[in-house]
Formats: sequence, structure tokens, C-alpha cells
Amino acid sequence: MKRCCWKARNGDFYIGLNIGGIALDMLLDTGFSHPRCEVGIGLERLIYDRLKGNGKIDNEKTYQRILANSSTDIVVTGEVEAQLICAGHIFGPKVKVRARKGTYNSVGYCFFKTLKGCRLIWEFEEDEVCIEWKRVV
Repeated sequence: MKRCCWKARNGDFYIGLNIGGIALDMLLDTGFSHPRCEVGIGLERLIYDRLKGNGKIDNEKTYQRILANSSTDIVVTGEVEAQLICAGHIFGPKVKVRARKGTYNSVGYCFFKTLKGCRLIWEFEEDEVCIEWKRVV
């Protein structure tokens, strides 16, 4: 069984991800979800545009959503390959995940659903979050 853990920083949990060859610290956002679990990560506009310019964004989609105050918002998403980074090293398999453009660098519930054969473990006493694979695919 392989296991990788990340310590909390200033009360927030971050995990390392290699997205299209760019190493990023991604905020673990427990409130970030998607009704059909299509979008799993958020990327800052500059990072998204850099990945797109390097040909690392596939199947881009644009849609309109209605906000709580009845105004609308345009959302741009695209598929990227992502892989965990643990202690400076690539960890686990590559996964395809849909990223939302123009938000902070973050991972949500739907990202973790792409990690087949693993579990997310919160170690509250240790102030860390861990990902553990029963098997590596």
C-alpha cells in the first residue's frame, strides 16, 4: 500500500499536483463540487491559459450558469492530465480531470473520484491529509 501525506499550512490543506508539466500546490476545498461531478479542479486564469497555449488542455467547453443572485456567469472548462506530487516526487497514476478556468488553484471532491483504488484520510491529530492506494493502477 502506498501512502502520501501533506501537512496543513496556516489552517489550510494543500496537495501537490503536476498538471500538464506544471507543479502546483492545490488548495483542498471541501466545498468545491459539481452537480454531475464533471469539474474536479480549479485553475487560476494565467495557469489555465499557459496550459492551453502548450496544448495541454483538451475538450474545452464553455457554459453559462445562474448565480444565487440571479445574475449569470460564463464558465470555461477543459480536460487536463494530473498526477500527485509527494515530497517532490510524482506519486500514483496520471488521471484525466476537467479543470475550471479563472478560480484559485484548488481540488474538490470530484477530483478525488478520479483516483481509482485510493482513499483520502484526514489525520486531525497530525494536522495532515493523506492519500492511500490499496493498489496502484
